[in-house]
Amino acid sequence: MASFKCPKCKAAASGDADFCSQCGTGWNVECPKCGKTWRFFYQYKFCPKCGEHVLKQGAKTGNAQAQHG
Repeated sequence: MASFKCPKCKAAASGDADFCSQCGTGWNVECPKCGKTWRFFYQYKFCPKCGEHVLKQGAKTGNAQAQHG
C-alpha cells in the first residue's frame, strides 16, 4: 500500500492502518446518509454509493476514542 501523511499531525503513515500511530486520528470518512466509508484522501464531494453531497453535510471522520471505546 502507498504511504501518505496524517492530515492532523503530518506523521508518515501506511495505507494499511486505520488510525494514525502518532495522534490517533482515524482516516475513514463516513457518509451521513448511507454509512459508506472511504479514506479521507479521496476527498469525495459526493458519496460514491448513494450520491449524498458529503462536504455540505459535514461527513465525519473517525477517531480512536469513538472507534475503540
